[in-house]
Amino acid sequence: MLLRLRKAKVAAKASGINHFTFFTEIRHAETGEDLYPRLRRIWARKFFDYPAGVTAAARQLVKIPWVDVAVEQFYSPLVAEMFRTHGLLACSVDSHIGEYVPGATEVARWHPVPVYFHRQLMGRVEKLITRYANGTSPVPLHRAGRSAEEPFRIIEAVWTGQERPINAVNVPNRGLVPNLPEGAIVEVPATAGADGLVPVAMPAIAEPLAQLMKTQIDLQDLVVKSAITADPAPAFEALRRDPASPPDAAACRRIFDELASLQADALPF
Repeated sequence: MLLRLRKAKVAAKASGINHFTFFTEIRHAETGEDLYPRLRRIWARKFFDYPAGVTAAARQLVKIPWVDVAVEQFYSPLVAEMFRTHGLLACSVDSHIGEYVPGATEVARWHPVPVYFHRQLMGRVEKLITRYANGTSPVPLHRAGRSAEEPFRIIEAVWTGQERPINAVNVPNRGLVPNLPEGAIVEVPATAGADGLVPVAMPAIAEPLAQLMKTQIDLQDLVVKSAITADPAPAFEALRRDPASPPDAAACRRIFDELASLQADALPF
């Protein structure tokens, strides 16, 4: 939208780990023009400093149902800060990349949605679907087309044998991202077709972004160890080491114990 180009005219590739991927390439699909210089000029504007006036407007707009979804997508001071600092545009919004970035709340002191935003959103979606199923929907959902999620494109390509480019798949790293651990689950582009999914090898992730990803991969290994051994200690250690966790172990222990209590029926320990 900011580039004033139709989606079909933008060709991009991104890689990283789930919810923490960055565009390594953004080009004009027809001319091959590198669009990153344009984007850097756009993000250099004062608007992307997110001054008090912009935040105040966002605070009001987020109170409007469905408009809050747009605010959550476009009010992204953390995305802007990461882009300006590291030169790469994140694929996700603040609520996603903020899971991985130390000091995220210092950059984005106000977040446009409450913790239970997606629960509220899913409630609205469920009501729409129920009305549609009952024949009482005022919205012609059948005209909305299929979901934009990639699995539908993958299933179609595998079923028909017609190759399709897939923007992002999560697969084990087998040399796909050279400076991330082998075997870790990485997010990269792929081609889907009669042979299934064929992931695309990507260049090395720029530092220090790669180190942030490696930290999360180490934490994932601890969580998996906890699940396999039915021992809560590795899971607690993962929480304690997480860059987004409080700095003192006592606070981490309180968080862990509360989470474990609320999800006891789904945990192996």
